[in-house]
Amino acid sequence: MNTVLLVLLCLGFVIGVVCCLMGLYLVILRMRGVPKLGDVPGLGEIGTLQSGASLVLIGAYCFYYALSTYLPLQNGAVLQQRVDKLLVDTSRDLRKEYNDVRNANAAGATINPEAFARTNFLISFMQRIDDNNGHACYFSGEVRRRIGKADESHQFFYRYLEEQAKLGDRHRDGGTGSEICYERPRGFCAQRSGWIHHLLANDFYKKGMAATERAEKRVQFESAAQQIAASLNDFPQGFIQDVATKVLQSRVDEELKKIGEP
Repeated sequence: MNTVLLVLLCLGFVIGVVCCLMGLYLVILRMRGVPKLGDVPGLGEIGTLQSGASLVLIGAYCFYYALSTYLPLQNGAVLQQRVDKLLVDTSRDLRKEYNDVRNANAAGATINPEAFARTNFLISFMQRIDDNNGHACYFSGEVRRRIGKADESHQFFYRYLEEQAKLGDRHRDGGTGSEICYERPRGFCAQRSGWIHHLLANDFYKKGMAATERAEKRVQFESAAQQIAASLNDFPQGFIQDVATKVLQSRVDEELKKIGEP
């Protein structure tokens, strides 16, 4: 719940209770034979009964309004906690299912799409709850790569990066451990975004090496350089899979030097 809103609701509770108590006190004074508090310049006579009744009504309204606002918000917060737990638990199931399929096949081999049926089901389930969920975007991209459609993975990886950028730096904070992602229902963390940049950098490097035209090579290598910088920003130690991030950085720099200025 928003901190400012919570403070205002607590203030409403306090005002409500104070007004009700003061109002009841004035009503009791009237019952004991005290008809008025006195004459106030500019206001006139202030009667205990009228003032007491007014304060009770004001207090009751403040108390009711604060309570009627707080309860739905509290119920919503409880529901959100349950949804978050469901997303966290599902993300761990998704990781296990994906790894089981990947590990059951030879490293680097193209995997039959049908083997990822349960993985895709879990991805779809998470997307129904949170359409831009980081876990769903990331594993959608990884599955595409494992079935031999690396280029198709890019749209899911870019979607992940765009959503993470919208959410701000707090979704990169907390360290570079992989487990951090699986403690967060939205599924964003520094290591995962660093890994995505690493994969994209490798893809652009390979395209650059395969290109025959100088201009195309430059575009691909410059894209690779951007992704390498972003990867090292999120995960400074770099990754060793495929072409290691720091090795790739040296190779891309060399290729750009060979191409020379535009």
